[in-house]
Amino acid sequence: MEQLGRRGFLVGVGVVALSAGMALPASADRWPGRYSANGWPVRAKGLTEVGVEGSAAAMTVLGGAVATLLGHVARRFHYEVAELGPGDIHSHTTDPRVGAPLESNYLSGTAIAILPTRFPLGATGGLFPHEIAVLRDILADCSGTIRWGGDDPTTPKEGHFQLDVPPREAAQAAHTLTSAGTIPDPFAPTRRSRALALERRQRRR
Repeated sequence: MEQLGRRGFLVGVGVVALSAGMALPASADRWPGRYSANGWPVRAKGLTEVGVEGSAAAMTVLGGAVATLLGHVARRFHYEVAELGPGDIHSHTTDPRVGAPLESNYLSGTAIAILPTRFPLGATGGLFPHEIAVLRDILADCSGTIRWGGDDPTTPKEGHFQLDVPPREAAQAAHTLTSAGTIPDPFAPTRRSRALALERRQRRR
């Protein structure tokens, strides 16, 4: 897998799996492949439960770099966007029913849906501009390895975050994260410029 180029690795086909407890649309279908839409293998093992620092929220995701990166996203979301509690994050599932391609990434343990009832599939406008700016800064913190569901051009999901790179790139980015407990200023000029540059790159793909 690591020998594939970024674009080739990310090629995916089909529709998405939802976590347990999430409402499925009438059009929900079964994800047919052995890989989720972001190119990671669909799995039932090798997962880990990760608690979100400072909250009672937890998620089940692939261990290692994936857990580090998605844990960073959830931690900053909790401190800077909205407080999270038990059941506020949907993550890995073995239920193959899907509602849109991005959700298939729950099957591989490489995606989370934060506050899924507040940010349902296909809905937009659930975040204020300053909250979106924070999310853009979080993505930049993760060196572009995480993609935000709000950018999906077909079926957006504003609480969704997924791995967007192969394992090697994910491992490299996990080592560069801001230390836990640190809350940066997402509006500092250098950070804002970095976040906007990443937004332009990710929207082009």
